[in-house]
This record gives sequence, C-alpha cells and structure tokens, in this order.
Amino acid sequence: MNTSVKPQALTGPHPNPSAVVAAYLQVTLDRIADPTVPDGCLLTMSAAQFPALDAAGQATVRAMIDGLRAMLEQALRAAGADEHAAPEWALCTLATNKSLAVLSRAGFSSDDLATVAAAAARYP
Repeated sequence: MNTSVKPQALTGPHPNPSAVVAAYLQVTLDRIADPTVPDGCLLTMSAAQFPALDAAGQATVRAMIDGLRAMLEQALRAAGADEHAAPEWALCTLATNKSLAVLSRAGFSSDDLATVAAAAARYP
C-alpha cells in the first residue's frame, strides 16, 4: 500500500464523515482496479502473517495500522463525526479497507468491492 496516497484522501475538506470514508475507500478501489499496481496490499498481507513476523516486524505493522486508524479518526472528527462515533467508524473503515484487499485477491468483482465500500460509507 502506498501510504502517502491514502492520507491525501483524508485531507478534505469533506462535507461529512461519510465523504471521508468514501474518499479513503475509493483510493483502495482505484488501486485494486489499476493493473500497474501489484495485487494485494503489503500491509494487509503482512498483518495476515503477523504471528510469523519477528518482534520488530510486528511492531512496524501495528504502528502503521495504528497510524492509519488515527488519521481516519482525525479526518472523521474534522468532518463532523462526534467523539464517540469517530473511533468506532475509523476502526470499521480500517477493517473494511483491509477486507477489500483480501476480497480482491479472492476474485470478488469490482462491483462487489464497490458495494462493500458504499455500505461502509453509509455507517452509522
């Protein structure tokens, strides 16, 4: 995953929290559809192999995931999510993002992936 692209999707301004999630997940959908981008997400694939990583690798993966979560939460708050909803929505968005990478590798169609992303953007 190119971690510089996703934060740009979060910079806004966004009219509401749903727009934050939609913009963030659209980057994922665009990368999945781009034949010049390798299949899968390095961070997602690394997280899937977490138990096999050494302590330094585990710390790096966790720090990257925690960083993405914090950026999402901040962007959601900036777009109007309340203090209680923002952390939950950030975690759900992060989980959706990672599942899109896995589903794409499992052969789900771009329409199916877009459906997942659209449903996530409608939460709560």
